[in-house]
Amino acid sequence: MAESFSFGLRNAGFQVSKYMPFGNVDMVIPYLLRRAEENRGMLSASTLDRQLMRKELWRRLKAATL
Repeated sequence: MAESFSFGLRNAGFQVSKYMPFGNVDMVIPYLLRRAEENRGMLSASTLDRQLMRKELWRRLKAATL
């Protein structure tokens, strides 16, 4: 799910959760490739997604150096 979509839902008062598949690489990779193909249009991050990811990356880098 796009971060901007999750962000909007959360700000509207909805509970948001993310699905994280796990298991053997041989089992997970085909699933992830299939999902990526199904959501090809969703893979291009919006401007807000990129801003949020950049902000979070910067926050984590700063925290790691302190």
